[in-house]
Amino acid sequence: MSALILLGAPGPQAQAANLPSKPSITVMPFDLFDGSADQRPAIIAAQQRALLALPGEVNRALRAGRRWRVIDNSRVRPGLQALAGDYAPTPRAAWLCMLKLGEQAGVDDVVVGQLRKVSDLIIALQADIDDVRTHQVVDHLLLEVKADNAAMLRRAAHSMARRIDQSKAFATP
Repeated sequence: MSALILLGAPGPQAQAANLPSKPSITVMPFDLFDGSADQRPAIIAAQQRALLALPGEVNRALRAGRRWRVIDNSRVRPGLQALAGDYAPTPRAAWLCMLKLGEQAGVDDVVVGQLRKVSDLIIALQADIDDVRTHQVVDHLLLEVKADNAAMLRRAAHSMARRIDQSKAFATP
């Protein structure tokens, strides 16, 4: 074995350095657009808890897929909190803010999503995967979910992560 080292055979560290690095990604908080009839305080509070948990669920599923170096959005929490009080007036401006925060976090791509509550039983989970460097939307993903509860949102988050992993935009030639 010492002969291999002397002859310049790459060790484990050198081999790891030769591997291409994984692209990095962060999942920003999802916006909620609620068009449902049920606006009871307990229902709204449950929606907010599920909505806050959504990026973490997508992150866990993305980490399990091992395709990405997943960066938690806590790196940009101060910027997110600054936006919360005076969220951008237009979707385009909000999108640019999320790209800037992704740039500050040093990631390659950001996931910017929305949860649209169409009715009391149907939600749509949509997300754009955005390239931080080019400011281009590289893929738009949409899921329709036929139940509005935390368990279904967890499953939807895992489905969204699978779609991100399988996105044709990241297919290797």
